[in-house]
Amino acid sequence: MKQIIFSFSAILLGFSANASLPVGNSVEGFSGGTPSANGVTISASISADTICAGTTVTFTAYTASGCVPAYQWLLNGVQIPGATADTFRTGALATSDTISVEAAASPNCGLPATIVSDGIGFSVISAPATPGTISGNITPCAGTVELYSIAPVAGATSYIWSMPSGWSGNSRDTSILPAIGSSGAITVEAVNACGSSQQGVLHVIAQAVPPALAPIAGNMVVCAGSPEIYSVHGPGWSNFIWTLPSGWTGMNVGNSISCTAGSSGGVISVTATSVCGTSSVVSLLASVNAFVTPTASISTPNTAICAGTRTIFLASSTNGGGMPDYQWMLNGRVLKASGASFIIDSLKTGDVVKAILISSEQCVSVNNVPSNQIMMNVLPTVVPDVRISASRIMPVPFGVPVTFTASHSGGGAKPRFQWLSNGLPIAFETNPIYTAANPNHGDTISVRMTSSAACLTQTEATSDGIRIWRAASAGVGEAAGTWSGTVSLYPNPSNGRFSIVGDWVGGHQGQNVQVELLNMMGQSVYSTSLKPEGAQWRLDVEAGAHLVNGMYQLRLRTQDMQVTRAVVIQH
Repeated sequence: MKQIIFSFSAILLGFSANASLPVGNSVEGFSGGTPSANGVTISASISADTICAGTTVTFTAYTASGCVPAYQWLLNGVQIPGATADTFRTGALATSDTISVEAAASPNCGLPATIVSDGIGFSVISAPATPGTISGNITPCAGTVELYSIAPVAGATSYIWSMPSGWSGNSRDTSILPAIGSSGAITVEAVNACGSSQQGVLHVIAQAVPPALAPIAGNMVVCAGSPEIYSVHGPGWSNFIWTLPSGWTGMNVGNSISCTAGSSGGVISVTATSVCGTSSVVSLLASVNAFVTPTASISTPNTAICAGTRTIFLASSTNGGGMPDYQWMLNGRVLKASGASFIIDSLKTGDVVKAILISSEQCVSVNNVPSNQIMMNVLPTVVPDVRISASRIMPVPFGVPVTFTASHSGGGAKPRFQWLSNGLPIAFETNPIYTAANPNHGDTISVRMTSSAACLTQTEATSDGIRIWRAASAGVGEAAGTWSGTVSLYPNPSNGRFSIVGDWVGGHQGQNVQVELLNMMGQSVYSTSLKPEGAQWRLDVEAGAHLVNGMYQLRLRTQDMQVTRAVVIQH
């Protein structure tokens, strides 16, 4: 708090306003006059006529030289108990109190039996009382000048004013005319030679001019006849005055106005007032739009798709506004999907997709607009497969051609083929049938097909291979008769499991063939028989895992033919 101290001169009870009076302490060393020859005189330690309440004064009694009578000090003529010395100290004097001393008779002093001195008294004053109520505006506007005052305080010679932060002004004794700063407390003290009073206090709330109004909140683009609400943020302002464009109607409540837009736009403005002033004008330019009718459409790249295909649908609109939204539907059921695109991978044949446009335009004749519908056709998944067959049973005699034929599923209307030998493409062999004029022994023939079907799990499929086995002519007559045709074994060596392939000519069909496997000592370790019905025949042998590794002899006999072949068993 800033203190402003003011003083003025006054004559009070016979002393100067600028005099320094003792307050609440003892003052020693003042001596009075010389006593008369037969009398008693007293003196006080303070020579002034006026003292402050609580000041300690020492009184001293004097008699004729060398005479020391018995003393009794008196207050207003009444004996003070215990006060019998030649001095008396007290700090409890009041105005109109008189101190005197009574001297008892003494033969040495030649005094009468009892004599009482003249009395000494003082005017006793106190510090001023607390000032009364401070008068003035308790809610002034900051920056203005206001008058604050108090009633005069008895005994006061000056006043000390204290102002809140940011205040300034001049004193007029019991009043002050400051310029208003921030909120706070105004205080005043009454002062005289004996001290200052307690503070008189007035709490003041300074009213600032409210801050500028914020921009008007509300739609800048509206529809003709639409209800609108405009508002402005302006704390501290108590009254708002709105102005609307021509043709608009409305009613304001506080800092907002509810209105109905006209057919044309214009300026909306507002001002506000408070006890401390008027705001600047705040304006908003509003335009009015005509009503429009929105439309919506959806599309997808292909309505015929493969099962599980991730399919995207795209939505577009007219009069959808700057931020149109779409609610997607599947078979009439609302989906948890929005936005201008929709992706799904679980469609079935007959599913119907559509979207509902939610236009962001303000002035639309209808809010929710359905799009066209798209019905989907979902094709099954196709797994391509290809197999081959040979025109002859292996083994095939050297020099005999073999024709291979491809059969397939899932190849589509126009499959493409590439024949392979040992996994490598055979040049120019791209038809479903391939003839090997003279294939090599041990070659593996297969075919790779590229499907033209839709919804493939894979575009290519490769067949299992057929291995070429070659056999020499068997026309062997190792015993009785002659074998007409060929006999082949494969695999050889084997683990005891191998195949015998026979090819005979002439009239041998229907004859019984005795098959026997002999060890190196000529002992039979396996035997069986068969009766082929055709010119080509095959026998799968299971000689058994009990055979030891080594060389064996296979013997085949009919009623008029015999042939032998070496067999190697190797586990």
